Amino acid sequence: MGFKYKKLREFRKLQGLTQQQLADEIGVHRNSIINYEKGRYEPSGYHNFRICIALDIEFSDLYD
Repeated sequence: MGFKYKKLREFRKLQGLTQQQLADEIGVHRNSIINYEKGRYEPSGYHNFRICIALDIEFSDLYD
């Protein structure tokens, strides 16, 4: 199962959130969001859950 890191950025922008706003919403540093969006590493299960809530998306939207 692969993380769709490019989709994360698209969904964030569709919600009108900055990287900092999303980071604040899910409880991580902005650098974590940058790294998620660049595919350097994947968010943990808990942070995936928080991202889905913040962006109003399904888990399957971020993974194939």
